[in-house]
Amino acid sequence: MAEEVERLEAKALGKWMLAWAGVSFYTPGAGAAVAIGSVIYFTGVLTPVTMVLSGIMMLIVAYSMAQLTRKLPSAGSFYTFAIQAVGFRVGWVVAGLSFTMWAFLSAGATGLGYWFLWWLLAECGIHVPWWIIFVVGFALVAFLAWIGVAASFKFLFYSALFQIACVLALAAYVMVNGPFQGGALEGTSLLPLLGKLEGLKGVSGAAYGLLWGTVVFVGFEAVAAMGEEAKDPLKGVGFGLVVSIIIGTVFYVIYTTLTIYGFWNEMRGWTIEDPVIVTLSRKFWGFPGFVLLIGVVTLGTIGPASAGMMGVARILYSMGRAGILPRAFGRLHSRFRTPWVAILAVYVFGLITMIPGSLLWGGDTGPLQWCLAVGVIIAMAAALACYGIACVCSTFYYRRKQPGEFSLWKHAVVPGLGVCSILFVLIGMFFPPHIPEIFDLIVVLLIALGFFISGAHLQRTRSKEELERTGAIVAGLVQGE
Repeated sequence: MAEEVERLEAKALGKWMLAWAGVSFYTPGAGAAVAIGSVIYFTGVLTPVTMVLSGIMMLIVAYSMAQLTRKLPSAGSFYTFAIQAVGFRVGWVVAGLSFTMWAFLSAGATGLGYWFLWWLLAECGIHVPWWIIFVVGFALVAFLAWIGVAASFKFLFYSALFQIACVLALAAYVMVNGPFQGGALEGTSLLPLLGKLEGLKGVSGAAYGLLWGTVVFVGFEAVAAMGEEAKDPLKGVGFGLVVSIIIGTVFYVIYTTLTIYGFWNEMRGWTIEDPVIVTLSRKFWGFPGFVLLIGVVTLGTIGPASAGMMGVARILYSMGRAGILPRAFGRLHSRFRTPWVAILAVYVFGLITMIPGSLLWGGDTGPLQWCLAVGVIIAMAAALACYGIACVCSTFYYRRKQPGEFSLWKHAVVPGLGVCSILFVLIGMFFPPHIPEIFDLIVVLLIALGFFISGAHLQRTRSKEELERTGAIVAGLVQGE
């Protein structure tokens, strides 16, 4: 009989709550403010098309992950997928990439959001060091992860609805009251305008547009780590993954279409650093609108920060309860049934990675630049790797472990399209080469190499059964978990 382990809060989340959790995890408010500006910079008036393509790309990833959660709903998420599909060593590397993605995302998104709050306070003549705001704000993220998914997801759900309502209201106002009577070019309909391809900067621009179009969805994948807390893990988790991407794609297409159609002639001169929705709020709604949208962005960054905190804590919990990491990580809070030791570890990691670097960067925008360069971009590079590996794992798992259910279309063609689209983004980004992105990619590759080497060491010092046990703990499917 296998050793009993503590379980997370079982049957806490229904399928629609999981879907809205995915939406709140990738934060429509902050995505509209920050990442969309980069999409506009690289793809111009084709931004709505870019968002459709980005949504399709992420929908393929979500579908491939849903195929895996139909059989492997677990707190281990990507780690469990990889171990089951291709073995421990690759699974261990994926665990490292997952940790990199979620831990940096949690800290980076928090730092980004609270820089905007620092900006608002400075505009009001209130000067508080950014790092103090970050410490308190990140503590709020840890608190939400601590109190359990049922309670924290209610907050995230209403937060997401509020963000969507505010952003779409401003976008509609911009279209109706824009400087060109509601048209991007007066007297020109939208489709001919799109046909001009104005703003597209070649293959590299298309790749960067898709990259930043993908950034607005990062965080949704944390839903896959909620398999042990879902009411119907075999169906509900996959439903949440897929539907959250559909909801987000519709939102971003409407938002970018309204905004560009109403304001393109002035927007075309903006740079990659312009926070689109915040800048528009000040221009059209004055200082009260500026305050409102800063609040929306700050509130919005709690979503991906929570996704990262909850996701990486469950990876650590999954390893801790199996004995791969110290068993303290496998401890659950007696009341909330959350991995409190793992949550505390992620909080400390975030403080260490964000505060020193942001202070050394210098200037008022130092924290913003550091959080973008380290927190967001490194998390994005690791996320793309995890997404691609999940697609590959979908093919390998069904081919090897479920040959009777293997479908050429579901488990080969669709995941293959996902891998090809991710490769296009990664390759297109570096023609011409860009030093900051190359540095971030090298950091992620070094992390993966370090986990590969340590995984090889674990294989020499631990039994095969012990190593694979963490990947075998699957919600409702394994006795004596």
